[in-house]
Amino acid sequence: MQSKIRILHISQKEVTLKNKISGIKTVLIDEIEYENLNGIDSKIYSISRKIEENREKVINEINYKKDIKKYNPDFIIFHGFYILEHIFIAKYLKKNNIPYYIKPHASFNKASQKKSFFKKYLARKTFFDNYVNQSNGIIFLNEEERENSIYRKKNEIILSNGIKKKENSYLEKKKDRDKINVIYLGRFDIYHKGLDRLLKLIKENEKYFNEKKIIFNFYGKFNNTKEKKFFLKEMRKNCILNESVYGNEKEKVLEQGDILVLLSRYEGMPMVILEALALGTPCFITKETGMGEWIKKYNCGWVVEDPDNIFKELKSFIKCYKKSEEMYIENAKKCSEEFLWNNLIKIYLKKYGEIIRDEKHNL
Repeated sequence: MQSKIRILHISQKEVTLKNKISGIKTVLIDEIEYENLNGIDSKIYSISRKIEENREKVINEINYKKDIKKYNPDFIIFHGFYILEHIFIAKYLKKNNIPYYIKPHASFNKASQKKSFFKKYLARKTFFDNYVNQSNGIIFLNEEERENSIYRKKNEIILSNGIKKKENSYLEKKKDRDKINVIYLGRFDIYHKGLDRLLKLIKENEKYFNEKKIIFNFYGKFNNTKEKKFFLKEMRKNCILNESVYGNEKEKVLEQGDILVLLSRYEGMPMVILEALALGTPCFITKETGMGEWIKKYNCGWVVEDPDNIFKELKSFIKCYKKSEEMYIENAKKCSEEFLWNNLIKIYLKKYGEIIRDEKHNL
């Protein structure tokens, strides 16, 4: 009798309470939940801190050799990159013929290497190039991420992020029809998230936004004091700075927004876009977010074609949005259905089955 597929996900250094996290950590907790509901024995190995939810699905022991041997996974997936602990574990895996795959979550993106360039370059040449070369494959989130990766492997898999179905809206989309509420929600990483682009856009066209009663609500945390000073200096009167929001409060903010904006220079597959779409909020994004294909397919937002002419494109989108608001809301919800875990898990099961067959064939 064939046993269940056993997968061990090795996370970043910390995974804490779900209602206080976002990004990789959120999607990983949901992923193992759906994998276990669909016949996969899936667990997370947390390197340095305990995961406070889904305790029965988490391995927290410090002795990774003992834990991995006891769990005996069919293969392991490392999430993220530039994490030294992953290298030590990977060496043990190769020694014991346990396959491992890397899911970089945009960390392989060429544009992301520009930040702390020399530090990352030295780290790759000293440690990480061999770690990637020795891996059994790379799991990308979409084609955009794969095309812009600094690393390529013969075995490359695409598995998108997923979201849970929103059963009911928290509120009807009661909006102030005299105003357009543009939402930014995420880390205040000026370069990565393209906030310099957005702030420049607002500053240079302040008169237009005031006349059209377009306000910009920013939700998130700053990485450092330098970025905070830059932001506060550049923001205009039509910019509102808010604290980070999580869980139900985050969903209420996204639902009450007219448009979500994300002008990132690189991404994997931002959860905030999937969450906004599920709540019927169209998105104004750059193609580097990795979501351009779906935004165009469902006509549920706008994908910036020319980063040097964002204002012209935003004006065009706002004009379209005002004419067909209900259409954009419905299209956004339809688009999000492609990323429901109930639908995606079938693809995951198929790909994981192929991994098992390939690894057995290569023995």
